[in-house]
Amino acid sequence: MAAGIASKYDIARFTGVCAASGSPIEPGDTYIAALIEPEPDSDLIRRDYLPGAWESSPVIEGLFACWRTRRREKEDKANPLIDNEELVALFDSLSEPASDRQLSFRYALALLLIRKRLLRQVGVRRTAEEETLLLKRWGAANEAPVDVQRPHLDAARCAALVEELSTVLRDDA
Repeated sequence: MAAGIASKYDIARFTGVCAASGSPIEPGDTYIAALIEPEPDSDLIRRDYLPGAWESSPVIEGLFACWRTRRREKEDKANPLIDNEELVALFDSLSEPASDRQLSFRYALALLLIRKRLLRQVGVRRTAEEETLLLKRWGAANEAPVDVQRPHLDAARCAALVEELSTVLRDDA
């Protein structure tokens, strides 16, 4: 296993049930999708929560990232699990990465957002130790740039990261 990235990504699919209350998540319902890392470098576990259950739940140990989403009225396998607004919310939830794995995931997500033209690169800050991308949202010329540190990825870690990001973004509805 490469340092900082698990070798296998078997993130649970959306079950349609709130992990805290056991209540069904119906089409049209808003819910919070959470990625949980129970142990460092372990597979990420996905849990879905209705807003009331999320707000009344105790702090979730190992919370890796989360985003607010809505279950589609019609299940459409051609659409991604996370729309553009939700991708930005997931990126924002990783604004202060606490681990190398979160740092790498945030960087890959930033590159995806640049490709989708939701973020744009406005500069790069380089030091002897690191490189940081300076990014802004499209249409937000007056806001301060967001710093995204470039992680040190070898080929194996990069491939594992692509697999992880693909697993998180696949359609689970």
